[in-house]
Amino acid sequence: MNDLRLRCIHAGLGTLGQGCLEVVQMHPLFEVVGLVDPDPAARTRACAQAGLPEEMAFEELEEALMVCDPDAVIVTVAAALRSDLIIQVLAADLHVLSAHPFAVSDEEARRCATIALNRGVRLMVLRAEGPTPDQLEQFHAYVTEGVEPPTSARRVVQE
Repeated sequence: MNDLRLRCIHAGLGTLGQGCLEVVQMHPLFEVVGLVDPDPAARTRACAQAGLPEEMAFEELEEALMVCDPDAVIVTVAAALRSDLIIQVLAADLHVLSAHPFAVSDEEARRCATIALNRGVRLMVLRAEGPTPDQLEQFHAYVTEGVEPPTSARRVVQE
C-alpha cells in the first residue's frame, strides 16, 4: 500500500458482485485495480461501471494477480466456488474480503481461516446483507491497523 487506499481486485461480477463493486468503487479507502469474471459481458459492463480499461479485466484470477499488484481481493463469485478462490488468494499472501457465506461447509471455512492465520493475512466475511461503507472501513482497519472485526478468520477458527 503506497497510500491509505487498499488496491483491490474484484472477483465475481454477477448480480452480487455488481452491487458490491458499486459500493467499493465509491469508497475513498479503496481502489479497484482489476476485475475477474469468466463472462466477457460481465467484465465489459463492470469495466464501464468502474471506469477501468478492458485490459484490467480478466477471465482468470491468476492473471489478474500477476498484472494488478493488489493488496486484497474482494470475492463475490458463486458460493460453491468461493473457498477455492479464497485459498488461491491466500496462497498469494493477499488479504480477502468475501461475500457470505465464504465456504459451503464448516470444514472449508476452517481450512480457509486457518490458512489466513498461518500466512498472516486477513480474511473477513461480509455480513449477509452485502457490503456497506462501514464493513469496508472495518476491513480497511483490519488490514492496515490489525483491528479485528466480528467476522474475521480468527473467530471462525475459535468457534
